[in-house]
Amino acid sequence: MRARGARRAPEQDPTSTTDPRPVVAASALSDQDRRGPTWPAYLASVVLTALATTFVLKLWRADWHVPFFYSGDALAVAAHFKTLLETGWYESQPLLGAPAGQVYHDFPTADNLNFAAGSVLGALLGDWAVAMNVYYVVGFLLCAVGGLFFLLRVGVSRPVGVALSVLFALAPYHFVRNENHLWLSSYFFLPIALWVVWLVATGRPVWLARAGARNRLLGALTGRGAGVAVGLALAAASSTYYAFFAVVLLAVAGVAALWRHRSVRRFVGAVAAGGVLAASAVANMLPDTLYAWQNGESNGGLTRSPVETEYYAFKLTQLLLPIPGHRVDAFAELRQFYDRWYPFPSETPVLGAVAATGFVALLVLGLVALFGRRRAGASTDAVDVDRFRTLRALSALSILAFLFGTLGGVSSLLSFLTSDLRGWNRLSIVIALFGLAAVGLLVDLVVRRAATRLPTRARLLPVAASALVAVVLLGGGVYDQTNGGAVPTYEANDASFSSDQAFFASVEQTVGAGADVLQLPYVDFPEASTPNGLSYTEFLKPYLHTQDVHWSAGGIKGRATSEWVQSLEEYDGASVADQLAVVGFSAVLVDTTGYADQGDEVTASLTPSLGAPVAESDGGRWALYTVPTDLRDAAAALPAAERERLVTLITDPPIARPGNTDVASGGDDTVNSVVLQNDREVTVPATLDIDLQALVPGVTSVVVEGPGVPRRVVAVVDGVARVSIDLTVRPGVTTLDVAGSADGGSTTLGQAGAVGYTSIALLQPTVESLDLTP
Repeated sequence: MRARGARRAPEQDPTSTTDPRPVVAASALSDQDRRGPTWPAYLASVVLTALATTFVLKLWRADWHVPFFYSGDALAVAAHFKTLLETGWYESQPLLGAPAGQVYHDFPTADNLNFAAGSVLGALLGDWAVAMNVYYVVGFLLCAVGGLFFLLRVGVSRPVGVALSVLFALAPYHFVRNENHLWLSSYFFLPIALWVVWLVATGRPVWLARAGARNRLLGALTGRGAGVAVGLALAAASSTYYAFFAVVLLAVAGVAALWRHRSVRRFVGAVAAGGVLAASAVANMLPDTLYAWQNGESNGGLTRSPVETEYYAFKLTQLLLPIPGHRVDAFAELRQFYDRWYPFPSETPVLGAVAATGFVALLVLGLVALFGRRRAGASTDAVDVDRFRTLRALSALSILAFLFGTLGGVSSLLSFLTSDLRGWNRLSIVIALFGLAAVGLLVDLVVRRAATRLPTRARLLPVAASALVAVVLLGGGVYDQTNGGAVPTYEANDASFSSDQAFFASVEQTVGAGADVLQLPYVDFPEASTPNGLSYTEFLKPYLHTQDVHWSAGGIKGRATSEWVQSLEEYDGASVADQLAVVGFSAVLVDTTGYADQGDEVTASLTPSLGAPVAESDGGRWALYTVPTDLRDAAAALPAAERERLVTLITDPPIARPGNTDVASGGDDTVNSVVLQNDREVTVPATLDIDLQALVPGVTSVVVEGPGVPRRVVAVVDGVARVSIDLTVRPGVTTLDVAGSADGGSTTLGQAGAVGYTSIALLQPTVESLDLTP
């Protein structure tokens, strides 16, 4: 016993910079776990994950030459893989966005590590679909490795860590993202960034040089600091979202470490780690930045509404409830009831029972830390102290992540500054890893304390108990986190893929190699849909099944050379045929499912000039029309200078779009302005037609005015008005104000959303009067 009045030896300061090795040695790992190599644990994790993934995805039923997911955003990912195979990189694809070609610089991203991996896989495997599927499946194995790396570093024992790493790889989040959000489901470098966050949060040094190195430079290049720098750079290159999440957590953990440990050195280390993440992200987006600097900023490439931040948030109940379609009927019905009747379904953020248990434990621990007090007889064992320190750090980080990702949380406040990063529910995978780590640490704590009460001859019992718990966690967790919904619809995909492949092979044979084909209807690319809900990604299917045909879809929105087809649609069928002949297009492909009337109106408009379809897909979804030879001959006979001028007018027109939409309504058809965009350096004559409707009582007229445009007042009759203005569109962007009036235009209503639009069209007289008919 300690003599009365004797002073207790001070607890070692984890922030001490004199010799960091004792801190590492005093990790929460058991003595047995610290002996021997760790590669058997990683091998076991990979093997078990491979077996579980094969079973859950039913991989023996898959045709690897067909994408596992053949709809939604998976089609955009597929187009990336095909582009990588054809060009070596994703930024430019001449076969899309014809005639200018697709330039992805207008939709900046820092996720270049995924593109590099896709390029390598495409070159090795020679098939874009195989490369895409392999990357998806291998991602499960790499996520398990990343998860185990984190779990072992924070102190979870190897048997339990292996089991939990498999659950991390097979998290519900992974199956929700699947190939549709393949870069997000490839979260294998995220644990490295979170490990660095944990180092900062627990007061450990981040930038350690290798001890015993012959010189300082060699020690810096071979020590943990070098690995931290590389890991953070790779994490930032794998996902902009995960890099930003790590920066947020690092910032708060760094300030907390400065406050708690009074260590400026630790704070500077956190700042440096955040700097590496930011620098890597900036470096990966540097080509996009340079492109924008040379060609001007896009006016719509990456545009998102601030309200989407709350739509893509999560709620506590969503995290804790079972997955949709759970294997247990009662759990499935509970989830179905919640998702059906409670608002904001988000993207089904689910932690799974094991991770959810850990998350709840961390929340309780946070409350205990706030309201409880340290008991006089609390353990002073180094391993227990270290384990509880890690649990407290994970508790704080989990609460922080929840506050950012929850509905109406900190992310909503940030949306007032920027809404480019809208999907804060993606923090659920961060919370899942913290929750799994908490379960592992608590299980090890119980086992370790039980071991101290056993006689020496029975000390192997806790090892067996730990292994048994690991088996239960693994089996129960996989059962809870997966179901038949995780299995791709292989047979349906195969049938749809084969049918499309056969049709578009005939299309390519009909139009010939190198032909330009217009796709109707027009839809903004990316992240948009037609008025009746057909996704922009569906317009990539023709490209996926042809080798040397140029398609008009896929040009990044925000530039006239990408949106010219939208302007083209405003002309009648005869004018469309003439314009296509001038530009050099050979055919028109109509996707009838993109129209509310199944294409009846557009078919009636095109048929007199283009004739009957020369090919139709099974079921009549796609119809192919060819531009008559006499029109193409007439266009070819035009003087070169005149044809060049017309091509520029047609494919680089001034465009008009609604301006300030009513954010409170989620950006619907209310309009307070019209934006005119002219990307050329000369003025362009045009006619602006706007069909408007009154949305509030008392609106008797509509007032339109702006720079260089005389004030126009149009009466509202039966609730609608048509404004037609002949104007000269100046270079750059011009904004016209559109407002309702209750007194004939003498004054305008200050109420937002007083009027809405039915259509906005900007027509060029020179193009409209074009006639190539012999």
